[in-house]
Amino acid sequence: MYAAINLCLCIISKNINKIWNEANEVSKTVFKDSLDNILFSWTSDEYAVLGLEGKPDPVFALKIADEKKRQFIFESILSSIVLKTDNSLLLDGIRLPRIEFPSFFRSVLEAFGVNLPKPCDIVKDGYIYFSQSPENLASMNAAIKNGAKLSKNQTWNSVT
Repeated sequence: MYAAINLCLCIISKNINKIWNEANEVSKTVFKDSLDNILFSWTSDEYAVLGLEGKPDPVFALKIADEKKRQFIFESILSSIVLKTDNSLLLDGIRLPRIEFPSFFRSVLEAFGVNLPKPCDIVKDGYIYFSQSPENLASMNAAIKNGAKLSKNQTWNSVT
């Protein structure tokens, strides 16, 4: 049994490495930059997946280590013809940009079980939040604005 689990993990790891390497090559061609730099040069080691009660779409959060670098990366990749963006959505007084990720980037996310083909995002208090649901992001924004504790609250304790 242990050998079968190790074999499965090895196959999964090789598939993820293959997907990553292929996506990285496409990224270098399209954006003139590696996925490592695009994804990790501005992020910290904090990340979370948050669920909202009664809502099917999670909210993904990443701590921003370098906001200037994040802005530079976003401006450069969003100015390419490969990414489609829509900045017209205004919900509860906040603008929620929507990005349509190219297939090579979606394949990397899907390898990790993340399905975000056209996420909205919001930057707030040193974090960037992504979700397929703009309503979930608006709810997160309202909770943060109202001082709600998003971690280690009663619901967090009951789930963990």
